[in-house]
Amino acid sequence: SVLQTLSRTGSILLDTLAYWRGCSFIQSKERQVDKSFPSDEQLMNAALEAKERAYAPYSGFRVGAALVTESGTIFTGCNVENCSYGLTCCAERNALFTAIGQGSRLFKKLVIVSDGPKPATPCGACRQVMIEFATDLPLISVSETGETIEANLKDLLPQPFTRQTLAENVDTE
Repeated sequence: SVLQTLSRTGSILLDTLAYWRGCSFIQSKERQVDKSFPSDEQLMNAALEAKERAYAPYSGFRVGAALVTESGTIFTGCNVENCSYGLTCCAERNALFTAIGQGSRLFKKLVIVSDGPKPATPCGACRQVMIEFATDLPLISVSETGETIEANLKDLLPQPFTRQTLAENVDTE
């Protein structure tokens, strides 16, 4: 339909603009969904689509993430590896950083889809970054075989370092 073509064209233009602004490594995009909250299946499909865009030439382990906001907007991200491994950015953080860059701060759920026979939960760095914005975030992780793990971020990072921890331990006067 005409609307689908315009939507795809707009998405291509945004991706092109991001590339020319030096942001092509993010590999995330915002999607508006209808008024009903996205289903787990919709989130899994969005994460799977993001996984296909992953840049993982070193590990071969591709990951896609779909993060949904309280308003129902889905932000996706994929992992982007670098030959200097410490500079690699995970799919979860790419989705979160894109959402924050677009003004979102309230999140309802994260779905992760990865290569491999077992589901992978977020790494420690992703857990710490996500806890800044969503201490009670439900997560679903799906492997390539369809095996799933459901968890909550607060259970995966039971003693987080938060702004409250910082405030309790740093004298700002």
